[in-house]
Amino acid sequence: MQQFINLDRGTDRCVYLILVWILMLNAAFAQNPSNAAEKKMNGLELINQSFHQAIQSSFETQKNHHPPLIVYEHRKLKLVKNGQIIQDLSIEPPQLYHQLKAVSHLPLLIYLDIIFNRNFNQLKQIQTLIQTAETDLNTLNWDTEKKGFPLDQVSQKPEFQQDLVLKDQQKILKQSAIFLSLIEVHPKVLLDDQKALLEKIFKDYFDQVKTEVFHNISYCAYLHLSVIHTQAMRLYQSLSVSEKEQVQAIGYGPKGPRADSLGIQYLAWLLKQKGENERVIYFEGKTDLEQVLKSLAKFNVELEMGEDLYGDALFMQRDILGADAYQILKKAIHDPE
Repeated sequence: MQQFINLDRGTDRCVYLILVWILMLNAAFAQNPSNAAEKKMNGLELINQSFHQAIQSSFETQKNHHPPLIVYEHRKLKLVKNGQIIQDLSIEPPQLYHQLKAVSHLPLLIYLDIIFNRNFNQLKQIQTLIQTAETDLNTLNWDTEKKGFPLDQVSQKPEFQQDLVLKDQQKILKQSAIFLSLIEVHPKVLLDDQKALLEKIFKDYFDQVKTEVFHNISYCAYLHLSVIHTQAMRLYQSLSVSEKEQVQAIGYGPKGPRADSLGIQYLAWLLKQKGENERVIYFEGKTDLEQVLKSLAKFNVELEMGEDLYGDALFMQRDILGADAYQILKKAIHDPE
């Protein structure tokens, strides 16, 4: 024993400290036996525990046994069967999409730097960007696949004609340059006491280019839908007749704008659905396919439970207590004091 408590030796010191820690731990357990053994549950608690174990087991079983999935990711479409990726296709928009978005961002850039941040040092830099962009208009890539999207009449809208699209870009750049030149000629509008006047001048400028900006937004939506549709049909047409009747369309990503989002609208259109439902689903706050498959397993188990038990497939997708809480609160006397 003397060897173990010889504190002049590093190894013996470590062993000694471990023994002391074990003795202290044993003493703590002796004083509080509930830490050493799980508290005995009563019958009601065991029912609740067993329910959660059973439903988690159902989720795990369902995770890799689901209908075919068309998964919409950022810039990708995937076909997934039984937890395995069968096809993985790019839906990257064409170069023209990015070029038109860049022109549409110019009024927003001016607003943020000059109006919102009042960073007037950026004025010269923005003017230089406009001059460069005017030259870049000659490089717009018109080699874009349109025939992939079935709504051919859309491509005949006037703002989708190549010469008019080009004129829209020229107008946005020209009016932006005029606005910045006006500020340069009348620098007094940059003074703090002239803020309202500067904002009015900006509004007049933006009103002149707003229609062209919306043309760009419309055309970009069409360009992106064309790419998505071309790739989605490759996935959809590879399914059997029975798989087409069962397939679920999944979108996922961070929390953000998604009401009437382009991707969810397209997936609903593809499956002839009116919007998000048991076949068209968006999982918010998910970052990868594994997380999506876990959430989907839970979703599908709850769909089946809702249908079998309550005659309403979406019953368990809602807050079960919500409807009753609404009735109780409606009748309650509101007196927070």
